[in-house]
Amino acid sequence: MFLVGVELGFPLVGYLISPRFYLEPNDEQTTLVSVNSRYVFTVKRGEKVEFKNRLGHVVSSQPRVPSSSRITFSTLVRGSANIESSGQSATITCASTGALESKILAMAGR
Repeated sequence: MFLVGVELGFPLVGYLISPRFYLEPNDEQTTLVSVNSRYVFTVKRGEKVEFKNRLGHVVSSQPRVPSSSRITFSTLVRGSANIESSGQSATITCASTGALESKILAMAGR
């Protein structure tokens, strides 16, 4: 399992990757090896509310309640979620390219 967190100032993005290995005897001398990875992509947002005077100057601000969105996907299966921030929303779709799985299988072949 791999856990990676990246803070880009706003928002905080985290990844959790869990590869699963499958071994299956093919014959007396060979074994088939396959791998399937599960990915969890999390976006955490912590917006703030600003209060302005009549001239448009910020006189105070306070944080809003933080929220998060999670997208779960795996090898060959896409995942998507609607992410909202500052009154705007967007649908984010994630998919595995198979690169991690290919590298793991290449290491198994050594």
